[in-house]
Amino acid sequence: MADRICTDRGCWCQSSDQPHVIPLLQAQEITDFVNSAPDAPKTVCQEANDIVTSREKTYGTMGPSFQEGGKVLALISSAEDSPGEQLALAIIAAKLVRRKNSPDNRDHYVDLAGYMEVLWQARLSAI
Repeated sequence: MADRICTDRGCWCQSSDQPHVIPLLQAQEITDFVNSAPDAPKTVCQEANDIVTSREKTYGTMGPSFQEGGKVLALISSAEDSPGEQLALAIIAAKLVRRKNSPDNRDHYVDLAGYMEVLWQARLSAI
C-alpha cells in the first residue's frame, strides 16, 4: 500500500516495496484531477493544503512566518522554562507573528490573552 504526501510543490508516493519517495503529480495536475471529480472526497492532505493556503492570505506566508516566530521565541524563552512553558511560549510567538500580519483581527488578542494564562498556569505547575 502506498502513502501519498501532497503539498503546494507536488504530490509524492512512498510504498513499502519502494523505500524512496518518488514524484507522482505536479500541483496543477492535482488541482485538475480534483476538479474533474467534484464528488470525490478530498484527501486529508488536500484539505490541509486548502486550509494552509486560505490562512496565508490572512496570516502571511508560512515559511517567513515560521522564521519570524522562531526569532520571537528565542527572544521570549529561556533554558530554564519547563516543557509546558516552552509550548505556551511557542504558541504565543506564533500568535504575535500572526498579529503583525493582520493587526486588526481581534482574535489574535483574545488568543494571546488566553495563552498568557496558559503560560502562567504552566509556570505555577513548574515551581
